[in-house]
Amino acid sequence: MIAERVIFDRLAKDAAVSGIVDSRVYPAVAPAATEQQGSYIVYTLSSTDRTPYMQGEAGLATRTYTVECCASSYDGAAELAESVRLVFDSWRGDYAAMRVRRVTFENESANFTRNEDGSDSGVYVRVLTIAIVHTEEPTALPAGT
Repeated sequence: MIAERVIFDRLAKDAAVSGIVDSRVYPAVAPAATEQQGSYIVYTLSSTDRTPYMQGEAGLATRTYTVECCASSYDGAAELAESVRLVFDSWRGDYAAMRVRRVTFENESANFTRNEDGSDSGVYVRVLTIAIVHTEEPTALPAGT
């Protein structure tokens, strides 16, 4: 999916973000023991809404993503989330055959995920919910409908 490549490429190529996470940007789930290697990002598609019109789809989609900014400290997770926000804040542009019309931030929250060993160690997570509005090839309805 092109929209997911936009997220990966923009995060992986940004100097501030890659300075924190190196290349640890993952779709859906991070590999086991990633938290031991330092800060990382996991992004997940939450929903897709397409704008309909009478002849089929309008060629616009809004994809909502959850972006988890994970670090060993609360401040580290907050710094990473701010760097991610700056990458996408009000960004518009072309990527392959897709035109990004706008990116908006819908929500931000923070939590802590404790390790399974029951200790006080774990990962601080700053969760960003972002919506990417972009073009896609419209789908025409079959003739006679």
